[in-house]
Amino acid sequence: MLADRLFAPAGGDSAGRRPVLIGVVALMTGATTLIGALSAYATSGALAPWPLFFLREFQGFPQGVSSMVRWRC
Repeated sequence: MLADRLFAPAGGDSAGRRPVLIGVVALMTGATTLIGALSAYATSGALAPWPLFFLREFQGFPQGVSSMVRWRC
């Protein structure tokens, strides 16, 4: 619930769902674009999976935060 307190507006759904959806899609698109720009295993070696892992985690993070904001009581 820490992310809920950090990223949710104090008024709950007062900002509306459209700005939240636009932000979620923008963050997920940015992470996807960065995944496409990653270097291959042949170039980076054993360090190649780490940026991929963190970017894949970041792809799902905005959706999880928006779900907490939407269903908060």
